[in-house]
Amino acid sequence: MFFTEFFPLIPSQRKQLKENYRILQQVVDLVATEYQQKPYEDLLLPAEHLSMIRVINGQEFYFSAEAYTLLKDGTLCFCIDVKGLPTLFGIKPSYHFYMRPDGSIYF
Repeated sequence: MFFTEFFPLIPSQRKQLKENYRILQQVVDLVATEYQQKPYEDLLLPAEHLSMIRVINGQEFYFSAEAYTLLKDGTLCFCIDVKGLPTLFGIKPSYHFYMRPDGSIYF
């Protein structure tokens, strides 16, 4: 009852917003493979150079990507955020991975 009082969406709207999140998760997973194939040095570029807009199935998606931390051993922590569709509470998926200077990746 509490949820519907403050968020008066009809069930079909909630279903669509949940489906939008699923779509965003799929596209960020797809684009993440491209970033994982980039050379280590390229991933150290500022977010302004790594972020992009991509049209997938006629829908524009905006990807914000950056190495947000560089560990002492040279491992970079990389994050990709996506937006382009409305979701329940505005929550959008993110994708994180870690790349060592030798190019190997772990999660």
